[in-house]
Amino acid sequence: MLRTSNIEKIISRQLLGEKLTGEEQKQLQAWLDESERNHRLYDELRGEYFNVNSYKAYRSIDSDKAWKKFQKATLRIQPTLFHRFLKYAAILILPLVIAGTILYSEYQSSECNLTAVIVPGSTGAVFRTAEGKTMDLNEETLKEGLLEKEEQNILPTSKGIIMKAKSSDEETTDSQAKEEPYELQTLGNGEFQITLEDGTHVHLNYNTTLRFPVHFSNKERVVYLKGEAFFKVAKDETRPFKVLTDNVAIKQYGTTFNVNTYSSSSTKVVLVEGSIGVLSEEKEYPIRPSECLTFHNQTSKVDIKQVDVTPYVAWHDGRFIFDNETLSEIMSTLSHWYGVKVVFDDPELKKLHFTGNMSRYGKIHPLLNSISLTVGIKITLNDRVIHVANEE
Repeated sequence: MLRTSNIEKIISRQLLGEKLTGEEQKQLQAWLDESERNHRLYDELRGEYFNVNSYKAYRSIDSDKAWKKFQKATLRIQPTLFHRFLKYAAILILPLVIAGTILYSEYQSSECNLTAVIVPGSTGAVFRTAEGKTMDLNEETLKEGLLEKEEQNILPTSKGIIMKAKSSDEETTDSQAKEEPYELQTLGNGEFQITLEDGTHVHLNYNTTLRFPVHFSNKERVVYLKGEAFFKVAKDETRPFKVLTDNVAIKQYGTTFNVNTYSSSSTKVVLVEGSIGVLSEEKEYPIRPSECLTFHNQTSKVDIKQVDVTPYVAWHDGRFIFDNETLSEIMSTLSHWYGVKVVFDDPELKKLHFTGNMSRYGKIHPLLNSISLTVGIKITLNDRVIHVANEE
């Protein structure tokens, strides 16, 4: 398997303000002189891809102490693999975001044992009308305007639909508000965007269901969500906007936030801006910008903590941001988005971590190459099945 060079470590040290040796400066300059692409990549790494403060904490890792603690916690570990990982944790985790980005660019055209051609997810959902009619919505059908012919109050866009607002002199009666709602259900590897009739914008991730009325009532605006969605709620001080899930309700008047109910064990709500309250069992939990509320479904316990919201909403901006996530979590995300199955030959590999920032709409091959080469494992792809194994 191809090996990474030392360039990511050199760049990471420089970005952290450390003084490079003369030999390191020569290696960096030689790499920059190789191509204009390297210059562009270097500028990107100095900009959006790297946050010094987020990764300085990893420098204090005591790998030997961590390894001994981990040995006591489990007897089923493979010493050679994990000792190697923990031994180099302090120097690997720090430049992982850099290594991942470099490798992603460096192996754009490389196969590296990945033989199948797999494309990323795209705009795709099933739309159900109040009368129960269904229609497949994708980039082609939206362009053809088939939905607009069936539903006069809906406008198609390249990424989804816009619900036409009711006229200023038109009021929604209680009976109209209680009519059967519309329903959008995204595909297993699809996404969809909708602007509701009040101007609220909702971006649905894969495997997500949104139910909403043709017109909101005069008292409140209520939708139902199962899955994950990014909300940018239109301001309306007289009508609160509520998102109902199977376990909690989110209430606000105008704000931006992300709701994730994928996990069977918890529901996560992350606030980007504004203010919201999360209601559970008649108790309301207010959260502020850059806070994440986790509701534990089995115990009804609620945790609220300060977070960097970027990894939580990166999917909305077309990015994969893995912030020291386990391979188990990463592969679960990739399996949905690319419509593939993942098999770990060794369950212990699920516990390895990776950090990276990559396009959500790129090919899967360079992304898997980045993980494989950075973490030091073997990844193969055959018949839409990803096999993750120890390096031979």
